[in-house]
Amino acid sequence: MTGYVLTFRENLDNGSDAVEMVRGVFAATGARLDEGFWAPGATWWYAWNELEIQLPTVCATAADLDAGRLFNPRWVVVRVFAPPAELRWERQGRGRVVCLLLEDNARRRLPPTLVAGAVHKETYLATPGRRLWSGRRLDLPGGSRRGRVEFPRPLDYGVEDHDYSKPLAARVYLYQDEDGLVQLVRYAEPELLSERVAVRPLGHRDRTLTAEGG
Repeated sequence: MTGYVLTFRENLDNGSDAVEMVRGVFAATGARLDEGFWAPGATWWYAWNELEIQLPTVCATAADLDAGRLFNPRWVVVRVFAPPAELRWERQGRGRVVCLLLEDNARRRLPPTLVAGAVHKETYLATPGRRLWSGRRLDLPGGSRRGRVEFPRPLDYGVEDHDYSKPLAARVYLYQDEDGLVQLVRYAEPELLSERVAVRPLGHRDRTLTAEGG
């Protein structure tokens, strides 16, 4: 499977134009595309800046997918992801970079004009993988939730999540270069795993991780 990265650039000196590029790419891969990538209930987003963070959460309705809401200039980084693709919007210097990450089937559905507008195009070997998400059982006054006691705060990832003994992961695609090195990780969707997950942390002996961190 091939992973594709299309890069588009914006210039902050253009004022309102700083958000027009990402909103245009978002629209071209959504409402303007048959069977668009960003479906309500099957699209997640997260963002951060120097002072605040928006944890990954589901866009449950069409209103949640409003481009003006998602791509607010106050964010330094915004990531929107769904099973077909991931859209990244990041501040770099005085400009912003828009990156669209997707695999073969989704790439074939892109409008040719959108592909032609990319200033940079890269291809990688894409292999399926998982990334474990943070959180274990956290007993709060309102009931048990998945969360972190260090903060403390619940971590609501927009997943039907009532069995805190199960690990919560993200289904991802690992974008590898010709030497087999992972260059990018493309997020697809959260996944509540039904069993313990065997992993091999770098520099450590084999062990099995659970939602309790054991």
